[in-house]
Amino acid sequence: ASNHINRRLVYGVGINDAPYQVTYKDAAGVTHRCPYYKRWTGMLERVFSSKRHEQYPTYVDCTVEAAWLSFMTFKQWMQSQNWVDKALDKDLLLQGNKHYGPNQCVFIPSDLNNLLTLSNSSRGVYPLGVFKQIVKGHTYYASSISRYGKPRRLGSFKTVDEAAAAYKAAKLA
Repeated sequence: ASNHINRRLVYGVGINDAPYQVTYKDAAGVTHRCPYYKRWTGMLERVFSSKRHEQYPTYVDCTVEAAWLSFMTFKQWMQSQNWVDKALDKDLLLQGNKHYGPNQCVFIPSDLNNLLTLSNSSRGVYPLGVFKQIVKGHTYYASSISRYGKPRRLGSFKTVDEAAAAYKAAKLA
């Protein structure tokens, strides 16, 4: 019998129902983590960690398919995907999507994922191509892209996600 019944919930919601140890130390003392578990906990962190939401507000209001709260269910789906050296993406197939589930998610090369979502402290908390604007007391989020070395404005939007979706669509085009 598995001992997963007595395990703590991951981010208060996820069930690690693996019948094996997902983290272990080798003879040299190096810690290893199951790659499926790593992707699953990363997804749960993006959706359920308030600390992560402070750092990356685009993850606020994201949701997870109820079945994916089970690690083994997520792992089974992941094993059917081309996932090696790739990142889990929820909004490439459906622009602006905020739900992680088997019909919305896909694994994409990490370089592409970073290109589409890169955010760093010099630019603030907003995704790549997005910046905050305040016009006559109203807050908007604008996006722009560089084409052939020239900036091209993509518009102003009510939400960060709408501005980010416009940037992603332009970048993919």
